[in-house]
Amino acid sequence: MIAINLLLVGFLISIFGMELYGVFAILMLFNLNGAFSIFDFGLEGAVHYFIAASNSHAKELSIMFYAIILYFTIGLSIIFFLYLLTSQIIGLIDTDLLTKVELLNLYYYVLGGLSVQFLTMPITATLEGKRLFYITKTINIFISILQILLILIIVPSSPELLLVVKILLLSFVAKYMLLLIFLKRHFKESSVNDFFFDFSLLKEIIKYSGVLFISRIIGFIYNQTDKLLILIFLTPVSMAIYDIVTKPIMPIRIIIQIFNSSITPEVASRYIENDFDHISNLFDDFLRYMYILIIPIFFALLFSIEPILKVWLNQEVSIYFEISYFVLAYFFILPIPALATTILTGMKKVSLTIKISMIAAILNLGLSIYLIQEYELRGILFATVFAELLTILPIINRFNYALNRRHDIFKPLIQTLLVNTPLVLFLVVIFSLVKNNYLLIFLSMLACFLQYLFSAKLLLSKKEKLFILSKVSGG
Repeated sequence: MIAINLLLVGFLISIFGMELYGVFAILMLFNLNGAFSIFDFGLEGAVHYFIAASNSHAKELSIMFYAIILYFTIGLSIIFFLYLLTSQIIGLIDTDLLTKVELLNLYYYVLGGLSVQFLTMPITATLEGKRLFYITKTINIFISILQILLILIIVPSSPELLLVVKILLLSFVAKYMLLLIFLKRHFKESSVNDFFFDFSLLKEIIKYSGVLFISRIIGFIYNQTDKLLILIFLTPVSMAIYDIVTKPIMPIRIIIQIFNSSITPEVASRYIENDFDHISNLFDDFLRYMYILIIPIFFALLFSIEPILKVWLNQEVSIYFEISYFVLAYFFILPIPALATTILTGMKKVSLTIKISMIAAILNLGLSIYLIQEYELRGILFATVFAELLTILPIINRFNYALNRRHDIFKPLIQTLLVNTPLVLFLVVIFSLVKNNYLLIFLSMLACFLQYLFSAKLLLSKKEKLFILSKVSGG
């Protein structure tokens, strides 16, 4: 899936060039998976929590209806507001390759896609709150492959950026319809008569969403401010370079997202039962699993990012490979504060870390604005890494306080790093001796796979190994 995505990016750049691809990357900011993730106002996490903690089918149905109403209201308001700001937003896109009319058409189709996403979110949140991740993830993968195939097949015969955006809109509609079908199947024995209006429940959902919204704002500053600052201070080409050099890091980003999204319902249900020991063990185990998966990829990319960019695109783009090191550093330290904050969210105690995160977010924003003007992309990425690094110990301190238990965050990290020593030594040797980029990438991937086997042997318990084997064999 990641390889197909990289293929698509290379394809779009070959068809449209760096500047137009940068315009496309800017337009993709208007997406609930991009900069506009902030505008769910924390509702997704709230729905996850209340669905997971629900003890009746009727209550689940009510929560879902509340989510649909709230998302519809939010979405309608945001789309209307963006429509009013059309001239200002289009004015920020500095390109001579598209006319104003062409940019307007692109923008309106993007807003259409955003509106469909707002309709989709309550369905996704409901299914994931029920821990039906296999449904949402399978549909996501299917739709992503469909998007890419349609673009690869249709766009070469009519190379227009508007066609790409239309295909994305079509895929959003298809995703909505598929999720709706599965939702109806899940609630097939329910009817509108099962819905009951509970104002106190609605008030509680909105209240908890408000707390999570603050976390969303902080997450937005960390994850999306970079792109907005590039839009304001730099050019579409800079946006394209930023998007390109961060793409190879996708495997690490996906691992963190999967673990964080899957743990919230479990934490919510255990918190209702006051099972704090189990929640503490979840943190220890999930952190260990994440680093077992992330560290081999981290070292493989650390060595091979320049050859990957050369093979994937060209020598011109590969000169920016060192920017990827900042992104790698960020995602290397992210699992610790991200997992702790996610668990506190499931316990409805996210307020314990909000002040820490707000201070770090303000520092990140201020430092980014200052550094981007002289150091451009390197400046804003350094600011993000520096601010995130400062949050680790304070957040873990508050996390320990919430669970009344000390967690040794460095033990699993150091153990995993030591176990990865053979991988690092092998990579040093092959990158000293081998000059062919294709061979270097292949050997790096092979070494990463072998390291997984070695890490599993040394770092996983017998029970964990048997569990993995049962899943691999289809048991």
